[in-house]
Amino acid sequence: MVISDEANPLLPMAYDIAWSGVLLALAAIGVVALVSVARARGVDRERRMLWTLAVVLLPVLGAIGWFSSDTRREARARRRDARISSP
Repeated sequence: MVISDEANPLLPMAYDIAWSGVLLALAAIGVVALVSVARARGVDRERRMLWTLAVVLLPVLGAIGWFSSDTRREARARRRDARISSP
């Protein structure tokens, strides 16, 4: 039995697995950001559409922008104030 030094083309290399993991993580971040934008109750419709476009067109930067923006904090504060002021 002769063992060759060539790599088996049917087995993925380590970098293939690593890149697949990175792409899956980026896709998951994009999906989580889209769901978060869609469920943001205190955000008006125009802002929500802009954030959706940002996440779809620029997945990584849009998701980072959404998760780090003040829009989410403002929406939470408005909901909290509404809850406190309602009888």
